[in-house]
Amino acid sequence: MERRRTRQDVHVLIASGLEQRGVLTAFTERTGGVSERPFSSLNLGYGTGDDLTKVEANRERTVEALEVPRFAAAKQVHGTGVLRIGRDRQGHGFLPTDRTPSADILLTGRPRTPLAVLVADCVPIVVASDDLVMAVHAGWRALAGGILNKALGLFPDRRGLAGAVGPAIGPCHYHVGEEVLAAVERGVGTAIRERRGGRWFLDLAGTAARVLRGAGLRDLEEAG
Repeated sequence: MERRRTRQDVHVLIASGLEQRGVLTAFTERTGGVSERPFSSLNLGYGTGDDLTKVEANRERTVEALEVPRFAAAKQVHGTGVLRIGRDRQGHGFLPTDRTPSADILLTGRPRTPLAVLVADCVPIVVASDDLVMAVHAGWRALAGGILNKALGLFPDRRGLAGAVGPAIGPCHYHVGEEVLAAVERGVGTAIRERRGGRWFLDLAGTAARVLRGAGLRDLEEAG
């Protein structure tokens, strides 16, 4: 992935392989926003306790920096629900006053229709074909619920898919209980995990990437 500085000091990680295929996939960093501590500075989440006007300003800065229209977003609930974004929902969920449906998979077949998922520890994932683009918000509950196989099943043909796994909490810090690890492994098979000091540490992003590759997605970039 390529780290790129855009206007107003907004830094993003760009999935270069997807970009070459005509799909702009950008993972924002914290720089270039207007939020103050502890949200400084490019906080894009309305549900964090930050000043909503500042979050909206950060979102406007982001789409301006990327030179795209307002993105569509959903109410994320750590589930496996799907929301298709067509003409009637383009940009819906961008403003704090929008009442958005619950979903953790966003899908569109329309050009220049940005989709957004918001993450802290969870994994942001993009998968694209020639006709469809999908954004997935995948935490441990969603992985346990089979979100990735459900997402891939929405593509009529898995051949030629490309994807990107964005930044997420690392296995260096993601300590989980045995019940969480067991739930994830029931959902995906063997998870990538390590036992240190008598505790289990889960590689959430690495496990997601393994599931995607195991399902036949070979063209996959990972932020690490």
